Amino acid sequence: MDFFRNKTSSAFTIVEMIVVITVIAILASVVVVSYGTWERTTSINKVKSDLVNAAAKMQSERTFANRFLVGVPATFETSDDVLITGGGSLDGTYYCLDGTLVSDPSIQFYVYSRTVNDGAIAGDCLSRPSLDPPIAPLGVVVTNILVDSANISWTNVLDGDSYMVQCATDAGFISGVIMDETDSTPSTLTELSLETTYFCHVRAVNSSGVGAWSTTVTFNT
Repeated sequence: MDFFRNKTSSAFTIVEMIVVITVIAILASVVVVSYGTWERTTSINKVKSDLVNAAAKMQSERTFANRFLVGVPATFETSDDVLITGGGSLDGTYYCLDGTLVSDPSIQFYVYSRTVNDGAIAGDCLSRPSLDPPIAPLGVVVTNILVDSANISWTNVLDGDSYMVQCATDAGFISGVIMDETDSTPSTLTELSLETTYFCHVRAVNSSGVGAWSTTVTFNT
């Protein structure tokens, strides 16, 4: 009887050990998952916090300059492993800032001045919805003027999804009108008339509408 009792006791001990090991493994995996979730949440909150602080700095700088800075204020310091990019529009009327965790770029948020009360939003400035038509492009110039063609260049605007280029042989854009649509600068116009003066301007387009025309530039073929 003692022999069978000892064998039974040993069997129970082995089963108990297996159960204990299994429970420990489950608890360990739960701890790892919980730590990973906590670490990601902490990183997300760090990026969001930096974006909100950077937005406040942009607003503060505007008080003195009467316009939003084109880039992130040089005096703003980010947290470790956080990158803040973006800045104000060329005309200084609005800004959009991107915040990214350098070690994990999938953690990315943005703050847009026109929805700043919503705080940091998942995504980036390029993916945000356009709330207003884009501003007029700046820096319009004409280059590579030949007998029947020319290049029209400009500075792309933050909200511009595409661009419309219009040239004509009169300042009212009625006669000899030539149009071109493109996703980015420059635009190459062809089939121009020889020894002719042309007037050209550019405007940007997005999902909210068509922006204002740029200033008009002139050139002679």
